[in-house]
Amino acid sequence: MALSIQQTAPIPRWQACLQQITNVFLGTVEGYPAFDDVLKRLRASGAKKVRLMPFMIVAGDHALNDLTGKKSDSWKSRLEEEGFVVDFNLRGMGENDGIAEIFVRHTRDALKKMMA
Repeated sequence: MALSIQQTAPIPRWQACLQQITNVFLGTVEGYPAFDDVLKRLRASGAKKVRLMPFMIVAGDHALNDLTGKKSDSWKSRLEEEGFVVDFNLRGMGENDGIAEIFVRHTRDALKKMMA
């Protein structure tokens, strides 16, 4: 599979992988891709409904305030202002058993390498 991405900022490998999925859009509160980058992709996809989910081990202040807060600058408020129907799931990835197992396994492997 060929991957061709044109942009000004370097793109991490995991973001390049996610760009191959047409119904998942990853954005950052501070960094790339920013809200406007995600908004362009959402519009191009024809999506009408959006589910916000934190891409974090633990969902804390960023998820509560920046992602789904009631203020006008939250992603939820901004997307609703753009006409999207927005819902959210504020569970951190650490609450997902499969993700937690991967995290523990990788941590164990990294600690073994550090101790060697």
